Amino acid sequence: MKGLHALGLSNLEEHPRLILLLATIAVGPAAILVRFALANDASVIAFWRVLFAGIGSMVISFLLKEKSRIPESPKEIGLMALAGLSLGLHFTIWFESLRYVTVAISVLVVTTTPVWMALAAWIFMGIHPTKLEKISIVLVFLAISTMTLDVTRENRIVFDTNLFIGVFLALISSWFVVLYFFIARRILASASLWGYFGFVNLGAAFSIGIFVIITGAHFVPSIPSDFLIFAGLAIGPSLIGHAGYNYSMKISRPHDVGFAILGEPIIATALAYIFFKEVPSIPTTIGACFLFLAIYLVVVVDKQAQITPKPIGHLD
Repeated sequence: MKGLHALGLSNLEEHPRLILLLATIAVGPAAILVRFALANDASVIAFWRVLFAGIGSMVISFLLKEKSRIPESPKEIGLMALAGLSLGLHFTIWFESLRYVTVAISVLVVTTTPVWMALAAWIFMGIHPTKLEKISIVLVFLAISTMTLDVTRENRIVFDTNLFIGVFLALISSWFVVLYFFIARRILASASLWGYFGFVNLGAAFSIGIFVIITGAHFVPSIPSDFLIFAGLAIGPSLIGHAGYNYSMKISRPHDVGFAILGEPIIATALAYIFFKEVPSIPTTIGACFLFLAIYLVVVVDKQAQITPKPIGHLD
């Protein structure tokens, strides 16, 4: 990665897990920052995040003198546009889920990505899921069902409509992450990191911007200081976190990236307790155990799933 060489951090390339650790730490506070900015529409928060991230990526690419290869073929342009749309939908839908559920639930459901990647590999690449992957998929659905439950003051467990909506939105959001990561792994086989990341984020900003105009939402937040939150989302979770994940897709197995993402709900839940006094309910805690077990089975225990997957080109 030329950027790392220019910054005197070339040794990081020899330690892909360290890159994943730094990326996870940077992404962890994302849900907290979004919560502080929810006076705005979710689409507006997403728009400014990807716009700032796209501009920042292009600036970094220019400063590092990357030879960013601009996509030329219709196929490459289409994939880049699809990646941008996926990223924009992921952020917008996920941010909206945070209106309905706690930070812990929303982030936990979003981090089911590794299991869905295994399912996507089966559907689009013909790689049949192993027995443990099938068990993990069942565990994820069990966990998601558990998280839609709430405990009343009378200690009764009941179905909660708001929880269901929030969990469903977070689930849909996680599926767009899968599409986004698979495209990243394909494009980054020949493109520079920051150039690609810049194009994708600006593409996401364009698609979200159209949605904001159609819905009549206000681009400019009523609280000017919210721009600092938008910038924080772009610098930390995007430029450090997501860029790190994107690069890791190039040098690591997708499952490794998915496992690293599990650190996000731990960080986010701890911060949610500090800032919002959110304590995970019993159903949330049980669901979290199911989710962590599912990811553990897919990423750590299942040796068959750890075989290097076929190139993303087989998606054709």
